Amino acid sequence: MEALISDKSVGYIVAAIISAITTLFAVWFRHHLYEKKQDIVANHRSHENIYVSLQKMLKQFSADRVYIYEFHNGEHFFSGQPQKKFSCSYEWTAEGVSSESNRSQNYRVTNFHKYINHMISDGEFFREDVDQIKDFSFRALLQEKGVKSLYNVALKSANGKNIGFVGIDYIKGQEKLTEKQKQEVRIWARQLGAYISN
Repeated sequence: MEALISDKSVGYIVAAIISAITTLFAVWFRHHLYEKKQDIVANHRSHENIYVSLQKMLKQFSADRVYIYEFHNGEHFFSGQPQKKFSCSYEWTAEGVSSESNRSQNYRVTNFHKYINHMISDGEFFREDVDQIKDFSFRALLQEKGVKSLYNVALKSANGKNIGFVGIDYIKGQEKLTEKQKQEVRIWARQLGAYISN
């Protein structure tokens, strides 16, 4: 009789443990799904803020194309070193201007060393006349996209890390921004850097 009671007790204990584990898992899973949903909502808002900002920049500077490029790692070389790259992650264009974002992916940093070095050291790269850019490969890339004037400002995370750059292109003709306008582009870059790094 005692063995029977013990077996029943063990059965109840096992059932209680399984029930408790199942309940804990269900609570954890519901919380996990809720947090995931919150992340998706936050990411959606962040993307929306970025696109709204680009639209405003396009209008404010009477630009033809505005965009964001972000630095990232691509594949690895045989040496094991990562191939540092940059790709267009956001873009907004004026009516009648071609979108280049899909064709602007996985550029190797090493292929545009002078431009990227200038961007990192100065925090910006402004050229009223793209034809005057000395780096042949970078100049050819811009000419292929129809760019006449270019204004780029580095994007930084909250801790000051270079994460990419925001750019303004003029396609229909050359454009010279005033110092005040350049300062406004820098302000937009700070805001966009915050959106991207959050």
